[in-house]
Amino acid sequence: MSISIKYLQEYIKSNNYRPELKEKYYMKLAEEIGELSRAMRKNLRPSSENEIKGTIDEELWDVIYYAVALANCYDIDLEKVIPQKEKLNNEKYSDAIPFETTPKYSPDFWLALDKLVSKSRIIIDRPKGSRHPKYPDFMYPVDYGYLENTSSMDGGGIDVWKGTNSENIDAIICTVDLMKKDSEVKILIGCSEDEKRIVLEAHNNSEYMKGILIRRDT
Repeated sequence: MSISIKYLQEYIKSNNYRPELKEKYYMKLAEEIGELSRAMRKNLRPSSENEIKGTIDEELWDVIYYAVALANCYDIDLEKVIPQKEKLNNEKYSDAIPFETTPKYSPDFWLALDKLVSKSRIIIDRPKGSRHPKYPDFMYPVDYGYLENTSSMDGGGIDVWKGTNSENIDAIICTVDLMKKDSEVKILIGCSEDEKRIVLEAHNNSEYMKGILIRRDT
């Protein structure tokens, strides 16, 4: 699983955002650093993959959590701050490895998607709250439709999930349908983090349908 800093900030902000309590967040951060120190002195590591209680692993995450929570309190965009700080470090330490902000992947795929969507009409034929025509137990959690005059593996238009945030394409979902024995790409347009999570769950709610989410910034 790949987790971006942007997602981490949005996730923590949605669960724990009280700017008026920034001093308490700082005290909690200091407390967690102390607990991390104790775990490190005892070299406490997980006894199994799912048993992290009281370990360095758990305490390190707690430190990161409250550091990010503090950044949110001050409206600090860590994805912008990190390369700025690393630039200063590179200037200070001549032997430092340069921090690369340019993605190592080619942006051509996403630019092609941008072009495809911009030249296509989005048809929302299954709005949020409507039910699947063949499987009435399934309710669409986000507006769902397709790009007009395009084609995909099933013979219809390329599928899209249309969120409430913007018109930006920032993710896709690749699916495998074991019953139909096919694979498709669903374009996510303007979906919030909650909408991405809900849509991904919708594509993994049966033993026959599986999907993975690929973010534009990964």
